Amino acid sequence: MGNFSRFIRPGFSRIHAESGNELLRVSAYMSGSRVIVVCINNSSEFLGTRLDLDGFQTVTVSALYRTTESLELASTGRPLSVRTIILHPRSVTTLILECE
Repeated sequence: MGNFSRFIRPGFSRIHAESGNELLRVSAYMSGSRVIVVCINNSSEFLGTRLDLDGFQTVTVSALYRTTESLELASTGRPLSVRTIILHPRSVTTLILECE
């Protein structure tokens, strides 16, 4: 639950997010220029997912946090690409984006 409650605060609104993979759940929330994306990988394999951020002029990843069987809200630094994210097996990944 920390992947949600730590980052999604009062004043955030849920925005459209979807996945074409039944083993991947995605939700997104926005407040001002900050967007929080939470990805839940229920698969036993690594999954790559593409973020469609075409509605924004600029997108910067502020942070990425991952929870797995062995990690609890671990800050993993910034991904190499903001458009494609690799999700660990059976993990919850939270991306904090600054979008304009």
